[in-house]
Amino acid sequence: MQIPEFDVQAAAGAGLEVPDLQDASRIWTLPRSALAGVRATSLNNLAIVTVAGESMIPDYLPGEKVLVDVGDRTVSHDGAYIIHNRYGLVVKMVQIIPGSSPEQDVLRIISKNPDYSPYDQPVADVMIQGRVVGKWVWK
Repeated sequence: MQIPEFDVQAAAGAGLEVPDLQDASRIWTLPRSALAGVRATSLNNLAIVTVAGESMIPDYLPGEKVLVDVGDRTVSHDGAYIIHNRYGLVVKMVQIIPGSSPEQDVLRIISKNPDYSPYDQPVADVMIQGRVVGKWVWK
């Protein structure tokens, strides 16, 4: 199984301005069995992105690599996502706050680090780049 790594960092903080995930800087090759249990739209939709910043500590540390399902570009349930909001590319917990119609739904953007306050943004103002499905853990 080949998984592209993109030379971008998803900020765990205010955000970074980066281009869309397009050209891989590295390709990781690993056995398909290493991805057993990974829930993704397709294993072909997996990508690797590096975390930057401290807002997602303790779940995601600066420099850690996260596995992202770039085929999952809608928030179907609460969880960790790579999003592009008005501040840049970030990794955050995202929670759906239903409105009176889907067009009026709001996303609550949450950091795991209590030093960073959550904030709300209309769904239309957030571009979901993918859902975090795992992270590299080196032992």
